[in-house]
Amino acid sequence: MNKKSIMALAVAFGITSNLLTLPSSLDVSPFRNRPLNIKPALEERVDLRTGKKIMVENSKLEEYHEWKKSTVDWSKKCNDYALVVNKAERELTVYYNGTAIDSFLVGLSPRPIGHKLCGWDLHTPEGLYGVYEKKAKSVFYKSLMINYPNPSDRIRFSENKKNGLIPEKKVIGSNIAIHGAGNERDWTYGCIALSNQDMDRLFLWAKFCTPVTIIGYE
Repeated sequence: MNKKSIMALAVAFGITSNLLTLPSSLDVSPFRNRPLNIKPALEERVDLRTGKKIMVENSKLEEYHEWKKSTVDWSKKCNDYALVVNKAERELTVYYNGTAIDSFLVGLSPRPIGHKLCGWDLHTPEGLYGVYEKKAKSVFYKSLMINYPNPSDRIRFSENKKNGLIPEKKVIGSNIAIHGAGNERDWTYGCIALSNQDMDRLFLWAKFCTPVTIIGYE
């Protein structure tokens, strides 16, 4: 249909000609500086040691951020030391008075990503913990024992067993520590391993009740 036919049709329906006049170009200037509210695609992280992709769960990411923030805030409020372990990055960061003052490469278990469900599942736990004992001499040089399982771990373990996600004969596990004896590979049964030299430095800062927060990624 040509322009002449369109105009004739418009007159027949009582449509004025000014409504048929279209702009030669669209003015987009009002929208140029407006932020676009577009949700990012599903994020990925990369396991530092293995190079494998980790699919990020948004709910877990928010939880990890909250755990870390609460730990750093505690360090600042109490003017004290706190430890944060990022499993994907194989990194233990030391905070003092809310500021990161040092970090160490760590070795984990053969299944580092994902929360520990029970004993001997070869996962390193995730959550908010604390040092309950310092061992100047241990099987793995020096050790900082942490309070896994905490109450949240016990509740999760009980619910998972009730729902059939854990075999009836399995136990929750214990004896999780930050210790020495090497950080070059993932070789522990759930613990966090440092080099002996790094363990010496960490041992000077950490004490009874020092917070230890373990996250999967950030």
